[in-house]
Amino acid sequence: PEIPASPLPPDMLQTLEAKLTDANLRPHITSLSLKDKKADYDFVDKLVLLLMQHPNNITNLDLSGNSFTAQSNGRICDLVRETSNLTTLNLAGNKINGKP
Repeated sequence: PEIPASPLPPDMLQTLEAKLTDANLRPHITSLSLKDKKADYDFVDKLVLLLMQHPNNITNLDLSGNSFTAQSNGRICDLVRETSNLTTLNLAGNKINGKP
């Protein structure tokens, strides 16, 4: 079944990337929540890659209620392993490849 397009603003990833690369803003970004935003597979894939590529101070990441590909799920595991700052990760209610 086709997943509806993400209701998130189309420039959200670019905005987040700009903030993560801004030395003045980066230290102040400690929490990121997409709880129940129904983000589509592509958005979550790109978001996880963005977080992996840019050092950040995010300690709380809430991706609950969204859709992932199996590849994103693996990347999230890598993100947790490689990110010493991440202390809270919420993945409740997610669908991986369309399955809860």
